[in-house]
Amino acid sequence: MPHLTLEYSSNVTQEVDFQALFLELHQMVAEHGDTLVANCKSRAYRLDDYLVASGEAGAAFVHLIIRFFAGKPLEARQRIGRESLRLLEAYYAPSLAELALQITVEIGHIDRETYFKR
Repeated sequence: MPHLTLEYSSNVTQEVDFQALFLELHQMVAEHGDTLVANCKSRAYRLDDYLVASGEAGAAFVHLIIRFFAGKPLEARQRIGRESLRLLEAYYAPSLAELALQITVEIGHIDRETYFKR
């Protein structure tokens, strides 16, 4: 915990070093989210079936969801959201220049009572 899920439209074709991106995100989340890097889990999904806006060519998205146990202070969640957006903008700069790319970050929560881990 926390879990990071990165979704992106398949027309975002630039090469991204996900290991490097996730490591930076994990370190930032640990610093601002009062957690350990060892507890972070990330994955990326390329989506072939999607629609952005009215389907214009070049309309694309990158969406990051970060989920923590419920109770994380609002200020910490906002700081993590802003820093995540900054990192994504840096990593996806080539796509921002070439596409109508929307980059979004969503901070959510997981209830401890319904989260199971071994």
